[in-house]
Amino acid sequence: MTAVVSRITSRLQACRARNRTAFVSFITAADPAPEYTVPALHNLVAGGVDVLELGIPFSDPEAEGPAIQAANERALAQGITLTQVLQMVAEFRVQDADTPVVLMGYLNSILAMPNFPQQAAEASAPAAQCELLRLRLRVHWNLLESLSSVSAWI
Repeated sequence: MTAVVSRITSRLQACRARNRTAFVSFITAADPAPEYTVPALHNLVAGGVDVLELGIPFSDPEAEGPAIQAANERALAQGITLTQVLQMVAEFRVQDADTPVVLMGYLNSILAMPNFPQQAAEASAPAAQCELLRLRLRVHWNLLESLSSVSAWI
C-alpha cells in the first residue's frame, strides 16, 4: 500500500469512526500566486479539511468549469511547472506528514515528466487523478458495456 493510499485510508477510517463525512477540498497550485499555495494548504487543514486535492495547472483544461479554467490560466501566467507543484507538496510535508494530498490534473502534464512517479513519491504525493483520462475511459467503457456484459467503475 502506498503512503498516500495509507493516508487516505487512515483518514477515511478516522472519519467513519467519528460517524462523519470526510471533507475534501480542491485548490489549483500557484493560484493566485505560488507563494500562497503551501500556506493555503495548511489553512485548509486547520479549517477541518481531511483530504487535499491540489490541481496541476494545465494550458487546456477542457474537463473543467470556468472557475478552475481561470485558476489554471492565472497559475500558468506565472510560469508554474509540475516540478514546482511537487516542490510545494514537499514543502507542505515538512509540517504535515499525515494529511493526504492527491494531485489532480491531466495525463499530458504527467507524461511530459519522464520520472513523474519517482518525483511524486519523493514529494510524498504518489497519487494523481487524471480527469480527462477518466472521462475518455468512461466513454470507451460505455461503448463496451453496450456491446457486452462488461462493466467497470472509472
